Amino acid sequence: MTEAITLSSHAITMKTNDTELNNWLQIRSKGFSMEIVAALSIPICFWGLIGNATVFWLLCSKVKKTTFVVYVLNLIIADFIVATYFLIVFSVFLTSLYVSYYFSRAMENIYSLSSNASIFLLTVTCFERYFMVSFPLCYQQHRPKEFTMNVCCIIWFWSSLVALTLYVSCYPKLLSSHSESNSFCHGASIFESIVQLMFLFPIMAFSALSLFIRMQKRPKQRTKSRLDTTLIIMVILSLVCIFTFQTRYFISNWVEALRNPILFQLSLLFDSIKSSISPLVYFFVGNWKRQEATEPMHKLLERALNEKESTDTLDTKTLRMLLCMVMPGNRIR
Repeated sequence: MTEAITLSSHAITMKTNDTELNNWLQIRSKGFSMEIVAALSIPICFWGLIGNATVFWLLCSKVKKTTFVVYVLNLIIADFIVATYFLIVFSVFLTSLYVSYYFSRAMENIYSLSSNASIFLLTVTCFERYFMVSFPLCYQQHRPKEFTMNVCCIIWFWSSLVALTLYVSCYPKLLSSHSESNSFCHGASIFESIVQLMFLFPIMAFSALSLFIRMQKRPKQRTKSRLDTTLIIMVILSLVCIFTFQTRYFISNWVEALRNPILFQLSLLFDSIKSSISPLVYFFVGNWKRQEATEPMHKLLERALNEKESTDTLDTKTLRMLLCMVMPGNRIR
């Protein structure tokens, strides 16, 4: 993900005399080129913008605000901004339009802020859900009322600091592979990768795996929370689309064989897919095994983000209580 920010610097300098950047962008290997990545990513990001905007509007106007709905709202905002970034940059690349230097710097800052916020938000959402189902009493007693909003504000603030640090340390070519001689830029990029690979992704993966194991151990007659399914799918997509390429980027600092243009181009494509596919996940989970033939879209979102569990059949204790009420004179063992 870090490496993807390089693209806007390259796309914006298409009309300059920097032949090294232009040649780097035009690398072709076995017919796979940046033009193909751009042509695939533009329609994906376009529909991603529509999907994220639709989900955001439905959650704001139709769906009751719960803890995890607030997290998803912030996650949608971050994904929407990332999809917008890729849509603009790939369009500039294909058309070779002239864009000012300051606009390029602003886009890179916004991308860095939003991409980091997206990873942080998904990590916090998964971990809070894991803590909620694993330690319910402690969660209910010690969780502050305004915890969700405070955490979201802290995440956006921290992501802004990271983006600003990267911008200052990597100026004038933010995260460009051609400015690696700058030790401050290289160190800032490595630090960001370490935070994501060593802390965020392991927490995210552990929480999702715990939720999955818990789902498998639940009785068959108990209806499982669809929120857990939604989070597990989102984590899998993040691990496939971001974690694998981020790991490759981190290792490539020492292993030159991994500095392959095809891998970089694929990381851009998968990053754009990750920022655009979230709405499909919500509607897919909400639509899975639905009872009614036609339902409003906001009902599907409510079901996909439903954190409660229910039982399809009465358990033994509840059944005995009901029989005592019906036949108070009989002693039921």
